[in-house]
Amino acid sequence: MDDSLYREAKELVCQTLELPPEELGDETLFIDDLGIDSILIIEMKTRFEETYHIKIDKADLPSLNSLLDVVTYLETRNIRATKIA
Repeated sequence: MDDSLYREAKELVCQTLELPPEELGDETLFIDDLGIDSILIIEMKTRFEETYHIKIDKADLPSLNSLLDVVTYLETRNIRATKIA
């Protein structure tokens, strides 16, 4: 796993959800464990698309349930870490 991509993804998720990093584990489920709603899921999707200049298909969203899912998704698309603005 790309450590810098992992750190950036975690920071982006925590910023979006206004969540302290210690509350977000690798397999913490966004909906089941954190109780976030679909609006925040879409906001996270948008932030990842803008940060990494990618398009995340809405059909892929149900499989992006945790930080580990998101990082794996980005890695399978050969996304590299970039400075979060």
